[in-house]
Amino acid sequence: MAHQKVPCKTNCTGNTISIEWQRKPEQIEQINKYIVKYRAKDSRVAFAVERTSESKIQMSNLASETFYVIKIYVEDLNGDESELFNTEVRTLSSTASKLLKSAERICNGYDVFRLSPVKITNLSEGIQIREFYVNSKDEKSILLLGASGSGKSILVDAIINHVTDVSFADNFRFQITDKKKQEKEDIVCYKLRSQDGINVGFNLNIIDVPGFASRYNEIQSIYQKLLALFQSVHYISAASLVVQSFCRPTEEQRCIFNNILSIFGKDIKYIIPLITFDDGGEIKALSSLQDVEVPFEKQMTFRFNNSQLFNGKEQLEIWTGRQKTMQNLFEKLRDFIGCSVEKTREVLETRIILEQSSEDTKTLKQMVEQRENKLEENRMRKSSMAQHVKQNDKQSKNERETSKNRPTMKGQTDCKNKDADETLLKEKRALTHGLMAIYEKS
Repeated sequence: MAHQKVPCKTNCTGNTISIEWQRKPEQIEQINKYIVKYRAKDSRVAFAVERTSESKIQMSNLASETFYVIKIYVEDLNGDESELFNTEVRTLSSTASKLLKSAERICNGYDVFRLSPVKITNLSEGIQIREFYVNSKDEKSILLLGASGSGKSILVDAIINHVTDVSFADNFRFQITDKKKQEKEDIVCYKLRSQDGINVGFNLNIIDVPGFASRYNEIQSIYQKLLALFQSVHYISAASLVVQSFCRPTEEQRCIFNNILSIFGKDIKYIIPLITFDDGGEIKALSSLQDVEVPFEKQMTFRFNNSQLFNGKEQLEIWTGRQKTMQNLFEKLRDFIGCSVEKTREVLETRIILEQSSEDTKTLKQMVEQRENKLEENRMRKSSMAQHVKQNDKQSKNERETSKNRPTMKGQTDCKNKDADETLLKEKRALTHGLMAIYEKS
């Protein structure tokens, strides 16, 4: 088929190009497929290739503000290819490329940039709200729970890259989590405000609860921080448990999770498992969650592999799979009816009072036990001293009897020795009774 100029129309976004061309009716029977080859104009990588039976196509995961060379070929019924036409198209500015201008580079080599919040609110010690965009729309809040090392932080960063429409072809990635905050075990609420170009059509609150390991004794602190947070966040749309695909939660972690989940009462009947470090195989963590009786539905399980998000080695297949999973998650979240945290605040206040009362009772019990132990110790000392006095009296009596019967060299009783023995005996008795008095006072 001879090369010819073909009319076409294009439509672009920050990371997609849609192109449609005309085909003549007499050519339809001669064409088997169209072959579309494209790449960035200044790139030296091989052309990406896609095939379609229609006279239109959309190319996605493109870099923003970039010229692309697009070549359209036709494949005839014999399998031979011939170029139909070629063109150059420039993608538009994306939300991500606009945000990049005010972001801070935090990693050399592969570019990782930290987004700065437009507003930070410290509600109290250990609880912080960070707002990233300003616009008022429908609001959804998701609670992230998980063990330490489960991948919550990088999941939050993966969400921000999806929400801000970062493309696979972009040579940068965004990060909003703060490792120092995680080390301080703060609750951080990330408020992502919807605006044009954002991949979700609502305001999104991500509530990142500190990772738990063996911290059952610290649940009181989590209660207090959640209570402070719920003065600003008034609805919870969903509670999620972030868990590695190959990990088994411990019994103590299950208890902590159920304690936190129970404060929402019957408003949240089940949770959403967010599986991290997923390699596409069997999710062993799901059977573990069933074993420890965590309520969830299998069809509401979402799988992520974020391990190479920031190292520049991630494959397109993994990136595309994560984007689809994110879209499914937010579509489900859009339909969730949020539960008011008003009753939850009341439950938290009651729990805090009960926990404090329990702690006070425990402290009082320890004080009583210490006092009883002290009294028992004094009783044992007194008994020991009484026994000691008794033995001394017996010994002194024996000494007096011996002294009376002891003859002198002249066969007479030594009065001088007798007086000395009696004086020594009196001193020993006085010393013994003095010690007894001291122990009784103690």
